[in-house]
Amino acid sequence: MAEKPTYEELERQVPELETDNTQLKKKLHKADSFFEEIMTYMSEGLVLTDTRRSVIFINQRLSEMLGYLPEEVIGKCWLDMVPAEQQAIAKKAEARRAYGHTDRYEIMLHRKDGHKFPVLIGAGPRFDKQSNAKVRS
Repeated sequence: MAEKPTYEELERQVPELETDNTQLKKKLHKADSFFEEIMTYMSEGLVLTDTRRSVIFINQRLSEMLGYLPEEVIGKCWLDMVPAEQQAIAKKAEARRAYGHTDRYEIMLHRKDGHKFPVLIGAGPRFDKQSNAKVRS
């Protein structure tokens, strides 16, 4: 059985661990920024929601298609963009995602100016890989 390190040995390791932690935080921030930039400027519309259906991210392309600024959509229910006659389609797809299924389906969305336009939605659930808990729809 290995001996436990002394207090002095552990104390000497602290600065090195702090440096490693700082470097990891920088790498994580850089990766987050990179992926957010990709999502923001991709040519397809993208929306991310939380488990309560609230929009937590909308990219530039979908914002343009809908005619809303991102801050006008973030925090709102994504179903607010779906016309009443299309709600059943969206809710059935959500129910399937709750069981881990992905979907591709056509639906209409509302623009800010009231016009409707067709979109092809590709959606899937997001799970925490370690706990297998649902993260977002």
